[in-house]
Amino acid sequence: MAEEGTGVDLDLSVEAKSGSNKMLIVMIVVGVLILLGGTVAATLYLTSGAGDSAVAGEGESDGDTGEGADQQSSRNPAVYHPLDPPFVVSLEGRPKTLQVSMQVMTRDAELVEFLQHNDPLVRDRILSLLMEQQGSKLKTRAGKKALQSKLKKEIGKIATKEGVKGQVEALYFTSLVMQ
Repeated sequence: MAEEGTGVDLDLSVEAKSGSNKMLIVMIVVGVLILLGGTVAATLYLTSGAGDSAVAGEGESDGDTGEGADQQSSRNPAVYHPLDPPFVVSLEGRPKTLQVSMQVMTRDAELVEFLQHNDPLVRDRILSLLMEQQGSKLKTRAGKKALQSKLKKEIGKIATKEGVKGQVEALYFTSLVMQ
């Protein structure tokens, strides 16, 4: 019996070697297929992501022609110009004091240069607008948004009056404290 068991073991070990070679080949083929599938999937994902954003941009254009879409894609990157130091003013009513830091967003270097060189003029107009505010109105989100809109328009008026062609796209409060 021992001889039969030994003979069987020898045959199994020979089969195990040829089976392991086959198993190795199968594993290599499966690995290559997985790598190819992953590469194809990544390529499709990345290329379809770019196409989706272009389609989303077209949907948001509200009926613009193709020329408008080309202009949007070729626009300059956004530039954020901080109006430092923070503005501190006394308010009417309660709260009594407002401290606000803000940044202007534009895509025009000429406007940024204008804001840098005409800081006293811009700050004076902003301070005047801030001092006119009532603290109770600024406690609400709508009051803060209205103030942002007024400040954006005022900076735009100043720039236009001085002959600057750039446009203020947005004004952001980066800090707003009322006491």
